[in-house]
Amino acid sequence: MKRLKWYHKVAITSFMALGLSACNSYVAKIGVIPSPSGLETVIEDNYRLETNELEEKIEIQKPSKEYTIGSFNIQVFGKSKASKENVINVITDIITDYDILAIQEVRDNSGTVIEYLESIPNFDISYSERLGRSSSKEQYVFFYSENIISGETKQYPDVNDVFEREPFAQKFTIQDYDFVLVQIHVKPTDAENEINALPDVVEWIFKEFNDKDIYITGDLNADCNYFSSFSALPDYEWLIDETIDTTTKGTDCAYDRFIAVTPSSYIVRVGVDNLQDEVGNDQELLEDVSDHYPIYMILDINQN
Repeated sequence: MKRLKWYHKVAITSFMALGLSACNSYVAKIGVIPSPSGLETVIEDNYRLETNELEEKIEIQKPSKEYTIGSFNIQVFGKSKASKENVINVITDIITDYDILAIQEVRDNSGTVIEYLESIPNFDISYSERLGRSSSKEQYVFFYSENIISGETKQYPDVNDVFEREPFAQKFTIQDYDFVLVQIHVKPTDAENEINALPDVVEWIFKEFNDKDIYITGDLNADCNYFSSFSALPDYEWLIDETIDTTTKGTDCAYDRFIAVTPSSYIVRVGVDNLQDEVGNDQELLEDVSDHYPIYMILDINQN
């Protein structure tokens, strides 16, 4: 998934700043075509415009105010995976394409992965404790652009030990829109119990963050043989439905989800990024990166 960079968005405006002495001037034409992942791919061409047409084009090409929120289970993301140059380069290319990304399955007691993520320019991170009942513990990470205003993080106090890895929440602000993103990696064999307990997590978030705009995301293992009780959460909006495959191997399951606790008019697109831009048709490299695809949700904050 590749987004239009800021220097493409301002190209036409910059051209005008240099001055136009003739009507027939060459400018960049920016078009949009669908990409395999469902997002938009920008294409450029050159063509001739009269002055009034150019002015009209400039008026249309205003900087985008869309923000991409993602979730990605990077399978067993530890020191070994981080040491493979081709794999970590692809992972870096993927994660830096998001404004906010929830990352699951950081499994690294050396701290190598956290240190690496902290070293990436123009991005900040927050992370949970190492979680899990067994010796194989995981961390959640929120990886986000330094242009995003980040608020406090909180770990759900799972006093009844319902969750294998307790949900991890953080408040974010984009322009004047405040919301809470909570991520979870559900234990597959206990998916029914953990997912049906999410309303308790939501109630806790209401109290702790005083915010009704809540999005649940992560690897919920919410499909196939693990989960089928969608009617148990009738008041929530499942933005990624069960017809979508979020896995990279032979399965066809919508394990990874975005759930809106309350309806939001800011959401303009959701989907799965099939990583064609990053790995092409290299299935071996794709599976070395993860057994999950990233999922995304695009917010247009200025549309209201």
